[in-house]
Amino acid sequence: MCLTAKILVIEDNPVYLQGILTRLDKKGYQAVTSVATVRDAIKELNHHYDVIVADMRLGDDSSGGFTIVEEIQQRNITSIVIVLTANDSIKDCRKALRGGICWDYISKTMTEGSALDELHDSIQTGLNSRDNRSDNEWIETHFDELLNQYSGKYIAVINHQIIVIADSSNQVKTELERLGLPLFVTVIRKMETRLPSIAELITKGEGENLEFKSTLNWGVKESRKLDNLHYAVLKTIVAFLNSGNGTLLIGVADDKRIYGLEKDFSLSKTHDADGFELRLRDYIQENIGKVYAEYIKIRFEVIGEKHVCAVDVGKAPKLAFLKEKDTKKFYIRSGNSSRDLNVEEMYNYLKMRDILK
Repeated sequence: MCLTAKILVIEDNPVYLQGILTRLDKKGYQAVTSVATVRDAIKELNHHYDVIVADMRLGDDSSGGFTIVEEIQQRNITSIVIVLTANDSIKDCRKALRGGICWDYISKTMTEGSALDELHDSIQTGLNSRDNRSDNEWIETHFDELLNQYSGKYIAVINHQIIVIADSSNQVKTELERLGLPLFVTVIRKMETRLPSIAELITKGEGENLEFKSTLNWGVKESRKLDNLHYAVLKTIVAFLNSGNGTLLIGVADDKRIYGLEKDFSLSKTHDADGFELRLRDYIQENIGKVYAEYIKIRFEVIGEKHVCAVDVGKAPKLAFLKEKDTKKFYIRSGNSSRDLNVEEMYNYLKMRDILK
């Protein structure tokens, strides 16, 4: 049950307001604010609220609630809006719900059950079914601007406003808890450059930062598993770790023909992408090192009913070596291939890049 939501109650009848506050308190809600006028309510809209409960008639203003709803609409506020009113004509009900701004319309004078119990049910249903599509769309619309300002950072967005900026998702969650904002109403996104789709990469063809491999373990010509074939994939990953950002596609032949991963999938217990990724990550950990995991991202895409894997590799801050049987090899990218260097070549390579002083 969502009881940490911030709720704004707009009600000018002090007796009924006390009834609302008492009922919400008994239900366990922890953050409820109340106002009695349109003016004060509009001021409160400058702050974030997960739920807004509004009466229609405020004092002598029979349309005060509609004024608030219109203000919410103009500001693109994504709070759950519930109308709680004694002025429960069908005309007003349709007006309140028209346009999708209001979540619910509850009559104070309902003849069956309790309006306040109904309010609690409406709040919970609204919170549990909340759709953050509006905030996600806002991020997409302003993506380039946000990326320029907050590249590499995590942002938390509520009602089209950035509430928290941090270096990790855990830091975002900790700060949201400190501010008393529940996670279920917040969109958390890491601002990082969008990766091109696998389909787009295939059309480009192999290059210095892009390489294709047909399989991970499955020998195409032999039509069986080959125990050492995965080293071909690992050497490319090591080369990208040492030379700079690059992407390896597994399931694509050199001529851009999509071979797919179905044969590789058959070699794992789960026969799916999860089993394939687990096996690949085990190879990376055993033969390259677990410290490089954060610089390696694995994703999948289905193209023409065939699975293809993309391994996106960033440049590591320390040199990476491939452990192959009893030896360790140092690979770099050379044109559109991965090349291992002997001791003299490695020394000169590091010297030229000021890695050795």
